[in-house]
Amino acid sequence: MSFRDSHDFHASLESFSSFLGREWKAISAFGGMFAAASVAVIFAVDPAYFYPRLQTDPLRYLLKAHAFMETGSTITRAAVNVPPFLYASAPGVMRIPLLIAFRDFDQQLRAIQLTHVLFVLAVASMCAYVLSWVVPKNYHWAAVGFSFAFCALAPWWTANVLYPLADAPYAAFSLGSLIVARAILTSDKPIG
Repeated sequence: MSFRDSHDFHASLESFSSFLGREWKAISAFGGMFAAASVAVIFAVDPAYFYPRLQTDPLRYLLKAHAFMETGSTITRAAVNVPPFLYASAPGVMRIPLLIAFRDFDQQLRAIQLTHVLFVLAVASMCAYVLSWVVPKNYHWAAVGFSFAFCALAPWWTANVLYPLADAPYAAFSLGSLIVARAILTSDKPIG
């Protein structure tokens, strides 16, 4: 496949907004079931269940967020007499609005979980769109169903809903960038 063939293939694809407009029923049905099941689990499980499980990545992100809120810097330590740990700050910093809006830790955790449901809904919708590139148009509803079923049944995606991990937001921004790049690179309009 040459560059020209690849360009022509990607240029012939429908836009993401067109895909959403055409497949809104399937996205609403499968996404609604995913969201309802996720929200039910979030509110059925006591937040105290997650306390001992908040370690490594989720704990470090929360420590970075609290450090930034309290000091204006993301430099934080795991204990008093140890050097600051080096870790990605963006996943913690992006949660600061939720930490400010809710003062109780249980409410903060649930707000983060509910926000992650929205991120995973976006990820599944974008995955369905990318998958639709290689699936016949009359089976795009199945691509939507597969994407949401995968996010619901894959243990790692379930963990991304329930814990303050960074994978769901990063996946949403990465897939969004891929979709925007495809649209820009195949557009007839001049860039600039």
